[in-house]
Amino acid sequence: MNNFCKLLIFQFLCSLFFINTSRAQDPGFSQFEGNKLYINPASAGTSMGLNINAVYRSQWNNIKGGFQTPKLSIDFGFNKNFGMGLYIMQDNEGNSLKTTAAGLGLSGSISGYDNSSKSYFDIRAGIMAFYVCKKLDFNNLIFSDQLDQINGYNNHASSFTVPQEFLKINYFELSTGLNFIYTKPKFEIEIGGSIHHWPKPKQSFVGLETKLPNKYAIYADLKFIMGERYIYPYISLALQSPFKQILLGFNTTLIYPGIIAGLSFRQSFTNSDALILMCGYETNLNRESRRKKNSHFIRVLYSYDMTISKLSNSSGGSHEISLGYVYKYIDRCPLNSRNNWQMRNFWKDKKILRIKKGGKNNRNKTY
Repeated sequence: MNNFCKLLIFQFLCSLFFINTSRAQDPGFSQFEGNKLYINPASAGTSMGLNINAVYRSQWNNIKGGFQTPKLSIDFGFNKNFGMGLYIMQDNEGNSLKTTAAGLGLSGSISGYDNSSKSYFDIRAGIMAFYVCKKLDFNNLIFSDQLDQINGYNNHASSFTVPQEFLKINYFELSTGLNFIYTKPKFEIEIGGSIHHWPKPKQSFVGLETKLPNKYAIYADLKFIMGERYIYPYISLALQSPFKQILLGFNTTLIYPGIIAGLSFRQSFTNSDALILMCGYETNLNRESRRKKNSHFIRVLYSYDMTISKLSNSSGGSHEISLGYVYKYIDRCPLNSRNNWQMRNFWKDKKILRIKKGGKNNRNKTY
């Protein structure tokens, strides 16, 4: 068989594989709170300081060639209304396909603080640009001339040769999102949504029109704060044709301050996927409350996905561990302000600045 025919066979096999890949799902993470920047670029800067998260996920360990995904995200705020995020991830699918993505994003917000009710809101928009590189390791693929009818795989080198341009693809893409936060002394609510993979990038190794479908994410969470303890329920919905998935769960430190316990459930629209058990530890590095300026703390979390789908636990489940550091250096609620209400937008348009003066004779002034 000449090299031209071998190349045609290789292209056909790749086209079958990557037509399915064009409908594939992005890597999914089980720990919701530590992966906000991955879900929504508008979350950059919402911590009112520096936020660093390193995550490693190992999926389906009992299956040879499972998924291994390390990720690092860093975001910080320039002030209350501007933030920046940096994101790096490598997704290893089996022993043959490796995807590396690096992103840089910006966020801007409209925010305000009501001194009388001690409430704060933040409406934030964000955008992140990604550079993605996919590599196919030809040496880890098995071809027909490496198979024997009696002994199976013969461990001999294949005679197939593949041009180097078929082993690597690069592309750019964008993600955008919106995020809303409303806080009071006893609770905090956050709602957001995002769109990923815009415009739909081509991801075929052999020049086919196989585009990565857009992913849509919607989420909401609510944190009830009781002194040094809290309970944190959340829900997240991800849609990426043809996959639809819901993550529903909660984290809490009600057992003991600093000790984190969590339970969540992941469900697709067709079947149940996994029951997720979580534990961890969070420590303040100073005596300040984690919501106040100059507080900084470290969080370590571990989660185990107990598979309840048809794969059962023969897959070995999934392990995920994360290490996070947060340092809050931006005062979300300025105590030196005597105004009951102030709102500024990130375009610094002075016409939108409204100040409501306190006192018995309330008067609105617009500048």
